[in-house]
Amino acid sequence: MTEAPDGTFASFCNIWLDPKNHVGLLEPVGTADGYRRMNLGRAVCLAAMSAAARKGAEVAVVLSGVANAASLGLYGSLGFEEFGHTYRFTRTI
Repeated sequence: MTEAPDGTFASFCNIWLDPKNHVGLLEPVGTADGYRRMNLGRAVCLAAMSAAARKGAEVAVVLSGVANAASLGLYGSLGFEEFGHTYRFTRTI
């Protein structure tokens, strides 16, 4: 997580480690409106992946619910490549 000068959050990235399969899953990733386009999202993702690699991860995965220009740019700049699409199903009960 990165902090803004006033102590509030600016950007964050959580990574879930699957030690058996040596995979790190980045989720969620976010940057506050006033701090976008400052490479903070990139920095927190790199820090998370580095920590996961130290724990044995060999691959990082992002399962994004959105495919907007900002997220595609961020993940592309980190070297991620698109490999599939997810179908989501919902129902009101």
